[in-house]
Amino acid sequence: MKAISKTAFYKLSQAISLIIALLAGASLALGFAPFNLAFFSFIAPAILLWLALSGSKYTAALYGWLFGIGFFGISASWVYISIHTFGGTNPALAVLLTGLFIATLALFPTVSLFLFRLLTPTPATWRLLVFFPLTWLFGEWLRSWVGSGFPWVLLGYSQINTPLQGFFPLVGVYGVSTITALCSVLIYLICMKTSHSKIYSKRLDFWLGASEGDEGVYTEYMTDAERACNNAKNSSAKSIKIGCFLLLGLLFGIGASIDSIKWTTPLPSPLTVSLIQGNITQDIKWDPQHFSQILATYQRLTKSELGRNLIVWPEGSVPTPTYYVPNFLAQVSENALSHQSTLLLGTILSDSSEKLYNGMLVLGQSEGSYEKRHLVPFGEYFPFQHWLRGLINFFNIPMSDLTPGTQKSTLLDIDGLWFSPSICYEVAYPSLIWYQVDKANILINISDDSWFAGSIAAEQQLQISQVRALETGRPMIVVNNNGITAVISPKGKIIDALPANTEGVLRATVTGYTKNTPLISVYSMIMEN
Repeated sequence: MKAISKTAFYKLSQAISLIIALLAGASLALGFAPFNLAFFSFIAPAILLWLALSGSKYTAALYGWLFGIGFFGISASWVYISIHTFGGTNPALAVLLTGLFIATLALFPTVSLFLFRLLTPTPATWRLLVFFPLTWLFGEWLRSWVGSGFPWVLLGYSQINTPLQGFFPLVGVYGVSTITALCSVLIYLICMKTSHSKIYSKRLDFWLGASEGDEGVYTEYMTDAERACNNAKNSSAKSIKIGCFLLLGLLFGIGASIDSIKWTTPLPSPLTVSLIQGNITQDIKWDPQHFSQILATYQRLTKSELGRNLIVWPEGSVPTPTYYVPNFLAQVSENALSHQSTLLLGTILSDSSEKLYNGMLVLGQSEGSYEKRHLVPFGEYFPFQHWLRGLINFFNIPMSDLTPGTQKSTLLDIDGLWFSPSICYEVAYPSLIWYQVDKANILINISDDSWFAGSIAAEQQLQISQVRALETGRPMIVVNNNGITAVISPKGKIIDALPANTEGVLRATVTGYTKNTPLISVYSMIMEN
């Protein structure tokens, strides 16, 4: 059979490589909740590394962008729901805006791959082991703060419930991302034998019709870097593979061993808690005609829970500024106090300057408040709102002109225990949760994921909460309007949970913890100095 022409082969191999990059990115999403196939969290980056080494730094950047398109196209697709379903945007425009969002996020792996190839002009083993994990870390760190930041689906989150989760209390999610990327490099080195490019070429030659005796058409187009890699592997392949196997096993073994360590200590007096999942749909939540019905729902679900130490309502459970409902709040507080209960609810707080805050309000046996510090752009505030307001319905969603909180102390004193609060999306920002957590006993997060109802966002957020519990060695209470409401142990295990999209009450006993993980001890020391 006659072999394909050199030009045609080159074009076809490039097209195949681009498709592989896209599919590898999509497969990485399977490593995260709700799929939890952690295997893909190692294989997908290894495939990306393999592709990145096959061309120039510009080609590697293109592979990185397509990888990002595939990854975020699956893992962040839920943005479409809030834009179209609840933002009132027509489907075509919603697809366009979602596509722009995904394409922008894909720029971060693009930068990572470009830098990696810039630092790796030749694929020396030490360069791969050092620079691929570090440039991956740089890309995730960059993504976490540029603009408003999007620290969602960081690679480390995929390692919950794997041996590598033992590293969370030591190095946090960014450190575990780096270790996971290092494991991908090790897997790449193990799989790529001495003549890995020749193996690839033989497979392509077969596809493209070259006879067994013909010289591999792919081999003719190998880069100098690939030839250097082949020569190096011819002399040291066996020792490199053995070393990679040992290091991979060592990382997993150390992670599993560390995971058995109890870094923090339980306090003697647990709290009885009742977590209320109202399941109020977003289409009626901000409709004044349904306001009384919403409040009645929470009162009904709470009535039988009075007398327990802590009752928690989710984010925005009282969907109006507090100055409109002083009598209702006073009644709720009096009922809780008369039963020696504390009630924490989500509402819109206000101050003397009439600024509005997405906040928590603590009533009854204990008192306090918390103002959300990190707001969601286009959901709770609008960048460039002078130009954007009124252009499309999405830019006019309710309560989207809020102010970020500036409280120096964010801890809430409830029944003698200190709670470290966060609201919804804030849980994805490690430093927000680590702030003052050395003085806290319990983490608490209230959310409303009905903006993304029916998507994978709630499972992803719960996975992030599990990691925050592991990093800090604190139990975490998660109360979500439409689910998933849950109680998480200091080891990141889900103790109990309510199913999503149901109305209900989760009753649990939660114990506060003291002392700190190594991560929090070091972080607190740095912040104090």
